[in-house]
Amino acid sequence: MKAKTKKRYYYTNFGYDNVVEHVMSNGEIPLRKRDNYDRYSLESVIEFWRNKAQKRFDKLKEEGRLRNELEIYTTETLNSEQQIDMVR
Repeated sequence: MKAKTKKRYYYTNFGYDNVVEHVMSNGEIPLRKRDNYDRYSLESVIEFWRNKAQKRFDKLKEEGRLRNELEIYTTETLNSEQQIDMVR
């Protein structure tokens, strides 16, 4: 069994430039941040998607396609001839 199995591993750079050297030196070499390290922080990602979500909300509201009521599907509504418009 041991001869047929391979050790598999995964590592990520977490936005750092020299992760392999850092790991190989057992932490003696300090990590260097990449140029875009701060771009992928949680706050930056939330701000990026907040702008897009706000534009989408404003567009739906402007076009009158914003849904505010709760949609409940029962067996009667699913079996009826009425077309159901699912939110995707």
